[in-house]
Amino acid sequence: MTKNEYIKQLADLAGVDRDSATALVEAQSDLVENAMRKGEQVTLPGIGKLHIKRNEARNGRNPRTGEAVAIPARNVIKLKVAGALADAVA
Repeated sequence: MTKNEYIKQLADLAGVDRDSATALVEAQSDLVENAMRKGEQVTLPGIGKLHIKRNEARNGRNPRTGEAVAIPARNVIKLKVAGALADAVA
């Protein structure tokens, strides 16, 4: 589902116009981004929890050449899916 399809379906389900649905999606995106920048966990009801995980620096290998490559440490965003959603998909 694309962003435009998501906004259209959200507008239809909520009974609001497309501009209002677009504003809601953009506001939610901004809220999640700001919270994640602060290092906070974000709970999206019915979807799951977003949290930050630290991947430490490690050594890897270039699959083409087999040469050792240093992989730097970085933060990644993880999603723990809500149980109801996981059950619905399974």
